[in-house]
Amino acid sequence: QGTSIKTGGADLKITGVGGDGGEGVGIYVYSANLDTTRSGGGAGGIVTLNGTGGTGSNYNSGVYLYQTSVTTGGGALNVVGIGGGTGYYNYGVDLNNNTTITTAGGALDVTGTGGGDGTGYDNHGVYTYNTTLDASGGTGGVVTLAGTAGNGTGSNVGAYLGNTTITAGGDVMLTGHGGLDGGEGGNHGILFDSSSIFSPGNVTALGYAGVGSSNGIYVPGSLVLRADKDGTGVGTVSLGSVSSNVMISGYGHADIYYNPVSYGDPGTKSDA
Repeated sequence: QGTSIKTGGADLKITGVGGDGGEGVGIYVYSANLDTTRSGGGAGGIVTLNGTGGTGSNYNSGVYLYQTSVTTGGGALNVVGIGGGTGYYNYGVDLNNNTTITTAGGALDVTGTGGGDGTGYDNHGVYTYNTTLDASGGTGGVVTLAGTAGNGTGSNVGAYLGNTTITAGGDVMLTGHGGLDGGEGGNHGILFDSSSIFSPGNVTALGYAGVGSSNGIYVPGSLVLRADKDGTGVGTVSLGSVSSNVMISGYGHADIYYNPVSYGDPGTKSDA
C-alpha cells in the first residue's frame, strides 16, 4: 500500500502466485505508483505483470491493481493474469477504482483468464472499473485487451469494461470469450457499461457468447466508440459478434463514430 517504484528507464517485471486457502491474489498492487519513465528522455522501460491466482474459494485474481498508477514513458506494458479459486470473483485481471495506465505511445496489452471450478459466478477474464488505459502520444500505441471467462453457474464475462476509458495511439483490438460452464446465462463475450474508446485508427471488438442466455457483445449502459478519435481520422469500427448477437439493452445507448462502420455479423446486429 502506497508503494512507489521508479526504475529510471529500466524494465520492471513482477511475477506472483497466490497462496492456498483464503483470498490468494497473484499480484496485488494497492494505491501505488509504478514508473519506468527514462530520465533525460527516450523510451521508458517495459512493464510486465504476470500473476496467477491461488486455490482458495473466492477473490483469487491473477493480477489486481487498485487505485494504482502505471507510467512507462513510451515503454510497452504487458499484463497477464490467470484466476484461480473455486467460487466467485476469481478474475484473470482486475483493474479497479481509479487505476490509470499511461504508456505515452507504447503498446498496451492486457490478457486475462478467469478462474473458478463451476460452482460460483462472476469469474471474468478481464474486469476494468473506473479505469483509464491511455496509449496515446505516438503512432505505435496499439491497445489489445483479451479476456476469457472462467467457470461458474453464470455471469462469467470474457471482458467486462465498466466506466472505463481507452485512448490509443494506434488501433484498438478487444476480444472476449464468455463462460462455457453453467446454464444461468449472462456469459457475455464483451460487456460495455459507461465506457469510451478513442482511436485514430481502427476499433475492433470481437465477442464470443458463452452458454445460456448470453450475447457476444452486451451494452447495458452507455458506450462511445470513436475510430476517428477527434473527428479527423479515417478508421473503422468493427463489431464482430461471433455465435450470438450484439445487444444494446433498453437502458443502453451507443454512440459510434466511424468512416465507415462495419458489422462482422450484420444479420444479427442490434443498434441504438
